[in-house]
Amino acid sequence: MNEKDVVELIKTFTDAGVAVWIDGGWGVDALIGRQTREHTDLDVAVHRKDTPGIRGLLEHIGYREIKRADSSEYIYFMQNEAGNGVDIHTFAYDVNGHNTYGVKYPFGSLAGTGTIGGRQVNCISPAFMLCFKTGYEPKEKDILDVQALCKAFGFDLPCRYANRKSFIIIETARLILRPLTLDNAETAYNGWTGDEEVARYVSWLPHHSIDETIKWLKEVEWKRDEAGDILPNDNYIWGFVLKETGELFGSGGLIWEEGCRLYQVGYNIMKSHWNHGYTTEAMRAILRYAVENLGLKRIAGGHAKENLASAKVIEKLGFVYDRDDITPHVDGIHFFDSREYYLDLEM
Repeated sequence: MNEKDVVELIKTFTDAGVAVWIDGGWGVDALIGRQTREHTDLDVAVHRKDTPGIRGLLEHIGYREIKRADSSEYIYFMQNEAGNGVDIHTFAYDVNGHNTYGVKYPFGSLAGTGTIGGRQVNCISPAFMLCFKTGYEPKEKDILDVQALCKAFGFDLPCRYANRKSFIIIETARLILRPLTLDNAETAYNGWTGDEEVARYVSWLPHHSIDETIKWLKEVEWKRDEAGDILPNDNYIWGFVLKETGELFGSGGLIWEEGCRLYQVGYNIMKSHWNHGYTTEAMRAILRYAVENLGLKRIAGGHAKENLASAKVIEKLGFVYDRDDITPHVDGIHFFDSREYYLDLEM
């Protein structure tokens, strides 16, 4: 669900006189003032008196209710054919500010304001948003939201999020690097994993369905222990997000190569974002992470001989040429001539 979709929905509600307060992931982004990650739906708090109004508005523009495990009289989910969803939480207070119906939003929690796409919106206030976000067992996206909130508003990270091994959002001058989630499947598939031109010079084959991308996302998911600390991973992969727009446009990181017993750098981005220096900027930050958080001393790198763009990235990162090689595709049938490198990292 993109920023434009959200702004259009909020305008529809406002024009009809239906007041909404933005909750959930979009609520975090509204408070921060920019999109920090992708969202599959929009969470809104709505007063009980406006329930018929918001339901009617959404039905009028093609949304239909989808029954879920948490559906009830006061929590319901509506979705359109494009897959955009609105998660509606209804509530009511009495004259003394006591909850009398629905979701028990504490009095004063709906006093926040923020912006989405330049439009001012009402939302959960920062302190209450942090309280809500840390009140249940977190998923990866919740960890990202809490880290973003704490950084933006100067809150102390709760201990389960504050361990250095858990702090895996990396920020550069133009980018935010953060773990990928299954919510990113459609963007990744349409943007780079399913693009034959992007995959032309790499060892993996282009995905032929979004299911292949979902399988890949599960494979590169960051593994954690019960305390939330990061476990040793075969892959440390980040999504590359533009700070200015919140757009996810590629991914990259460190992939374990059994043959050389080293992690190797890997990266792929949308064609529309080639030749802007984003990959070099992202990988420099990831190499710093490799030193400071993983204690790695040497990293491998490589590129197809014909891939001059990747050769420039490797050169800018300071890799040293090692040898020519022949690299197989994952299908074990196709091969390409490659150049292999290494980089000694300074502690």
